[in-house]
Amino acid sequence: MHPIPSSVLTMGLRPFDWCGALESIYFKGTPPRVISGFYLGPDANTCVAYYLPSMKQKWSASFGGIPTAVRSF
Repeated sequence: MHPIPSSVLTMGLRPFDWCGALESIYFKGTPPRVISGFYLGPDANTCVAYYLPSMKQKWSASFGGIPTAVRSF
């Protein structure tokens, strides 16, 4: 697991294009801004975006069309 650092402020159109069966994304900071047309790929329908408990106030129930959840890592 390699969490996305808090220094990432924006995510482009297809940030995980070469990640076949993407199941989870881990974020260390606040939710990055997503570019219009943001797309995780056809296999991302079961993907979850996880964030740290200390960031709970900054995140909503979904990120770029996928559900979010709190998780310590």
